[in-house]
Amino acid sequence: MDFTSAEPIPSQARATRRRQLAGGSLRLLLPAVVLLPLAMNAAAAYLSWRQTWAEAAAEMTRTAEAAAEYARRVFDGMMLRIDRADDILAGLDDDTIRRREPELHEALDRASTTSLGMGHRPPYIFVFDRDAFPLVSGNLYPVPRGRAFTHREFNQALRGDDAPGLHISPVYIGSVNGQPFFSVTRRRVRTGNGLPPGAYDGVINASVNVNEANAGLRRLAGPQPSDLLALIREDGLFLARSAGPPVTDLRLRDDDTMLAAMQRGEIRALRHLRSGGDDTRRLGAFRRVDGYPVFATAARDEEAVIAQWRRTVAGQLAVGLPATLALLGLSFLVLRRNRDLATSHAELEARVAQRTAALAESEARLRLAQEAGGVGLWDWDIRTGHVFWSDRYFRVMGLDPNQVRPSYESFLAAIDPQDRAQVQANLEAARANPDAYTYREEFRLPQPDGSSRWILEQGEFLRAPLTGEALRLVGVCLDVTERRRSEERLRLLAREVDHRAKNALAVVQAAVRLAPKEDAAGFTRAIEGRVMSLARVHNLLAEGRWAGADLRELAASELSAFILAAGDSEATAPRVEAQGPAVQVGPAVAQAVCMVLHELATNAVKYGALSAAGGLVRLSWEVAQGDLRLRWAETGGPPITAPPQRRGFGSRVLTGTIQSQLGGTVRQDWEPTGLVCRISIPLSRLTQG
Repeated sequence: MDFTSAEPIPSQARATRRRQLAGGSLRLLLPAVVLLPLAMNAAAAYLSWRQTWAEAAAEMTRTAEAAAEYARRVFDGMMLRIDRADDILAGLDDDTIRRREPELHEALDRASTTSLGMGHRPPYIFVFDRDAFPLVSGNLYPVPRGRAFTHREFNQALRGDDAPGLHISPVYIGSVNGQPFFSVTRRRVRTGNGLPPGAYDGVINASVNVNEANAGLRRLAGPQPSDLLALIREDGLFLARSAGPPVTDLRLRDDDTMLAAMQRGEIRALRHLRSGGDDTRRLGAFRRVDGYPVFATAARDEEAVIAQWRRTVAGQLAVGLPATLALLGLSFLVLRRNRDLATSHAELEARVAQRTAALAESEARLRLAQEAGGVGLWDWDIRTGHVFWSDRYFRVMGLDPNQVRPSYESFLAAIDPQDRAQVQANLEAARANPDAYTYREEFRLPQPDGSSRWILEQGEFLRAPLTGEALRLVGVCLDVTERRRSEERLRLLAREVDHRAKNALAVVQAAVRLAPKEDAAGFTRAIEGRVMSLARVHNLLAEGRWAGADLRELAASELSAFILAAGDSEATAPRVEAQGPAVQVGPAVAQAVCMVLHELATNAVKYGALSAAGGLVRLSWEVAQGDLRLRWAETGGPPITAPPQRRGFGSRVLTGTIQSQLGGTVRQDWEPTGLVCRISIPLSRLTQG
């Protein structure tokens, strides 16, 4: 009888089937193991990509804001000198100006002596008559006669009845010094030519050297060599540029999205654009210069942003790529050896041992990568309730592995009671939704000192293919406390800016209310003077982050607009002397004091010591008996025979500001040699915000 059979015995068949099933399962598991680190690396690279662009956009926005502020200060300085020039020529007709050119040239030269700051020399002052012939200049004597400058845009742009209040010219090459310049131009007013009110009677312009403006922008440029700052007219014409070719006749492309945004009247914007100068793709931001038809732009080469991202990703890959490559190599090794399972069960067990050792090594590498990135790993088997937490997860959550067992309940117990119910509800809702495959939540963890830390958890559901039942939830956790604190600081800063803006508007409203209404021109000058005074003190307070300002700096800032610069060679010019101890005052007091000094100086320029050659104002202050005491004394002005018969609006400003707002006292003595004004402010009110 033959007992040989061609069919395997049942035990061998079952073992073969088990090995086949195990091999099939292994072929499915290995790709999943390899894909998880790849997905994590890809997610980290994506997050780095977004963060790099966001940081670049924020830098460009801040740089554009700084450039706009720089340009505004330069333009304000030029407008101030135009106003001074207009005051000097007030009431003079063209023939008188030509006859008195030497004298008026000297006066205009003194009016423009002070530098604009940021390395700028004083601007050039030029005055033209209605036919574009030069009348007088602060920097050139004599001006060329018999030559009309009708080809200059600034001699044409302000002629119409609907002309703007000021004009910014294109870049020209100076006919005298050959240097590129652009100018700020305004109509002449209060001329003596007898023309009807509002008629065009020539212009006054102040010009800036373009090379100096370029250097000022370079000092504001960011850390990247490719960063490019520019000043651009609202029609797209360049005025100054921190780098690149000369700006003469350089303008934005007609299809440039930034130009379209400017022409729509947008104040600020962020755009991807192609430069009109060198056709380079850039990330750019612009900000309109307050009060002027000019925009400040800051741009960075997109290639520089991408290079920064590549450097960041290279650091991440240096940690995550070795583990991923090790897993990938292991996958191919196991799959290849799995094909030889049928040859020997002993060989299979030996290879399984090798695979187990290799997996342990790769898991150790993965743990190192997680530790380096501060990422905690967790795994929840929903069917069995088993939960795994990595060592880093325990540390992120602030839990002791010797005292807390990983579980769903332990996770909920660690969360702040204010967030616990919402976190549980969101997690259960995602778990019950068969179409939900991702889970993301941020919550607080209470700390022993009473503070809280913010934790971000993000995971992925593994679901049954047919029913969509949630089988497993795997994810990571990160400590995002610093990010949340940064967001809170930004919200607090926004509220502080809102508070300061409301205070400034309240002060402007008071200035409008106190100005004389019966004289339109006087009303305009009063409002302009007070607003400029508020702008000067606002700049000082902003530089000190609104913590207050020094009284001496306030006085110097306010009174410099009414007197010649320090060190002027003209000994007979009116001047101001200020003396007193260092006194720090709060924002509200700083604004009030500057308003008072503005009114006193304005009155002195019109009627007092600053209206006469050799006039002198002595401003002094001291701290005594719980008060800050200021003394304003004028000498060398027109003699005073009697006090004023009526109380002017300047006196009302003093009374309303010092007495009503600060609870102080004001005393004015009209002595024969000049006005003496004594002001007392309680020390308890000096620091009010």
